[in-house]
Amino acid sequence: MDERAITLLQEIRDEIKKLGEQYALAREKQAEGIEVARRGSRTSVRFAVLMGVMILLWLLFSLWR
Repeated sequence: MDERAITLLQEIRDEIKKLGEQYALAREKQAEGIEVARRGSRTSVRFAVLMGVMILLWLLFSLWR
C-alpha cells in the first residue's frame, strides 16, 4: 500500500473512534435524562398524593365540627 492509502485508513479509523466516543457519551446523557424524568414524575406523584391526603383531612375535620 502506498503512503496516502495508509494515511487515509488511519484518518478513517480515528473518525470512527471519535464517533464511537460521541455515541457512548450521548447514550450516557440519554440515560441520565431518563433517570431525571423518572425522579421528576415520582416527585409529582408524591406531591399529588400528599395534596389529596391533605384535602381529605381538611374535609374530614370540617365535617366533624
